Amino acid sequence: MELRRANWRRGREDREPGERDDKRPHDSGHGDSFEGRGGEGHIDQPAARALRQRLPGQVGGHVCRVTSAPQQLAPALAIDARLTELERSVDLLLNVTPVNAAEAWADFERSDFGTGPTLRLRPLEFEPDLVRRDLYNLEIENVTDPALNTLFRAKRDEIARQITALEDRDTSRFVHGSLQLYGGITQSLASAAEELLTTVPAQPPTVPSVTAGAFAEAARAEIDRYRAVYPGFPMHIDLRDDISELMVSFGRLLIPEAATFGRTGSSPCCTTRSAPMSSPTRTAPGNP
Repeated sequence: MELRRANWRRGREDREPGERDDKRPHDSGHGDSFEGRGGEGHIDQPAARALRQRLPGQVGGHVCRVTSAPQQLAPALAIDARLTELERSVDLLLNVTPVNAAEAWADFERSDFGTGPTLRLRPLEFEPDLVRRDLYNLEIENVTDPALNTLFRAKRDEIARQITALEDRDTSRFVHGSLQLYGGITQSLASAAEELLTTVPAQPPTVPSVTAGAFAEAARAEIDRYRAVYPGFPMHIDLRDDISELMVSFGRLLIPEAATFGRTGSSPCCTTRSAPMSSPTRTAPGNP
């Protein structure tokens, strides 16, 4: 600073009479800030830009507002986190899964498959109207990025439709709500299912089986192998007494306590024998 002041004084002594003294250094309280032509004085443009980024506020007579990418994304990140919380609270897959699938199958079998089983569903653990209110209180209009704005609106609509579908359980409206959410069965999907039925042999009733606890231990060992490569692998295991089939929902492997699982080779496989009326595994929307 003192060297620059000395250079200024020398230049002032050498200037022509009547020449304007418009290059006087100005101490703005920020160190090496100058006023002059273009607002930057003797500071080169890259340095001026760096100074503005380092010292938000008034620099060289200009008001500088530095907005970083995290600041621009802050509304989007908050909405994304809240949408995730709300969808987890709705938990569509768990709430459309019967709690008595194994018993219902046994009753169905005893009737020689002539009487449709009675399936019981768990009561909803959330208040549908309150979740809807939270959904539509999200200020998605504040997300300026068009792509994110469109994605958030679509996700909000999907969660709202999930809530309606859960309210319509045990009614004919549930089928229509499900079709609105996920569409109908395509021919390619139906063909793939038929091919699996003809290709994969049915397991004999004498196949060795393991308990739910042994299956859970085998699953934990498999997850540990993934975590050895990726420590943050987001998967947890829950043994539950309120489900009748193996499911994956929001990073949780849900294992029914009363189920037994077939063994292939030295490891348990994912074929539950306690609830054969439904598929061995079910995956929540959005899960791999």
